[in-house]
Amino acid sequence: MFGFSQRSTAGHAQLSLASYCELMHIARVHRNERKLQVLEAFATHGQMRPIHLASEVGIYPVRRAYTYLLRLHRWGYLHRGRDYMGQLLYRLSPKGARYLLWRRRGTSVVSAKSASQTRANEGARKKSEPAQTSAEPLVRAEPQNMIIGVAGREGSGKSSQARKILEQCPRLFLFDSVGEHAWVPERYEQLDKAIMCLLETPYRDEFSASLTPMGDDLEVEFSECCDEVYNAGKMMFAIEEIPMLATASYTPDSLNRIVRLGRHKNISLLYTAQRLSETPRALTSATDLFVLFSHSEPRDLKAIAVRCGSEVAEKVRGLGNHGFLVWDVLRRRVVPVSEDWYRRLAFNCPPYQWTRMKGNGRRGGCSGGKPLSLASPFA
Repeated sequence: MFGFSQRSTAGHAQLSLASYCELMHIARVHRNERKLQVLEAFATHGQMRPIHLASEVGIYPVRRAYTYLLRLHRWGYLHRGRDYMGQLLYRLSPKGARYLLWRRRGTSVVSAKSASQTRANEGARKKSEPAQTSAEPLVRAEPQNMIIGVAGREGSGKSSQARKILEQCPRLFLFDSVGEHAWVPERYEQLDKAIMCLLETPYRDEFSASLTPMGDDLEVEFSECCDEVYNAGKMMFAIEEIPMLATASYTPDSLNRIVRLGRHKNISLLYTAQRLSETPRALTSATDLFVLFSHSEPRDLKAIAVRCGSEVAEKVRGLGNHGFLVWDVLRRRVVPVSEDWYRRLAFNCPPYQWTRMKGNGRRGGCSGGKPLSLASPFA
């Protein structure tokens, strides 16, 4: 009786071991197929949030997408970052792009010796190649806040251009000094109601509100709004006619804190002014993009030449009544403007980062630009 039980136990053990090996092989194949499917999705869309990836490739429940993407990030297949709202975003890393190319070529086995030889060759090639000296970054690990200045004479169209940018922003608060932006859904004229709105913004995914001050002390209302915007964070803060609130040599402390420390709170800034020479220097020195309309005053043209160069000042001098140009301070060049540029700029990102999710109407999902090139991952 004992011997029969022992033979039966051994037979079951052998069967369980074979079944276990077969199951492990099936699981390994399934994991590789899932990994390939996920990397293909990132190669197509560029950058996505976990919830959008789960919908794209069919990962359910959605919380599994968070843990799976974190695992791929730790393995080096994905880069991880956050958007201006603090939500997670992933993109394909160079290692992930190389793995995807290898799988697409159909390579089945790569020996350890050949892999080490490849790494050695790549190291020798990198040593022989000259170091890149370009000042333009290829990719940013995480999105930065942006400061945008719109300057032009009265009636030149600067408020219309500001509106085209601000209309796309999912989280917006506008200090409308002159009451020109009637398109904003939530408009306030009393400071206490605007403050209550700002206190509620951390619990809202999207909002668009403005304050048109009606009190006698404009600077006090502006300072209180700046303090609440800084405390709330994660929004686009727009200021209409900044010279009414500050001078070229004076910046209110509350605004100065947003200019200098707003990147830590994911606060972007857009301001308008009729004359760039009257704009606070602390603000113009931190500006990333200038939207410049026609100027004719020598002092204003000199201010533009100091900040953007004499060639840009000459171009601004020759602009028509409603003509404008966009100067990128970081890249030191004039930026071509299109509708796609407005959408990407509204999400606080340079053109190589994320914009609206196409196809389903959700915001902030994947890149609206060209798909990521696997041959050159960040081209």
